[in-house]
Amino acid sequence: MHETDMTKALILTIKDWYYAQPEQPKIDKIHLVVGKFTCVEPVSLQFAFEVQTRNTFLEGVKLAIRDIPLIAFCHSCQLE
Repeated sequence: MHETDMTKALILTIKDWYYAQPEQPKIDKIHLVVGKFTCVEPVSLQFAFEVQTRNTFLEGVKLAIRDIPLIAFCHSCQLE
């Protein structure tokens, strides 16, 4: 389940940003865009986020996940 590793990386990225701010802001929601072909299960990602943020500064923060489709682009005809 690579959702666990993805969540760890997400939390570390947010943590680095959070502590780099002059004043730590209140975080209510994190918006995440996930492509359909990443093989990520949004439900698993949500679960991993909730488990890994317990007893941290991100506890209770909502994770809003938006799925986006794969769009292929043809260089020959310049169409999607």
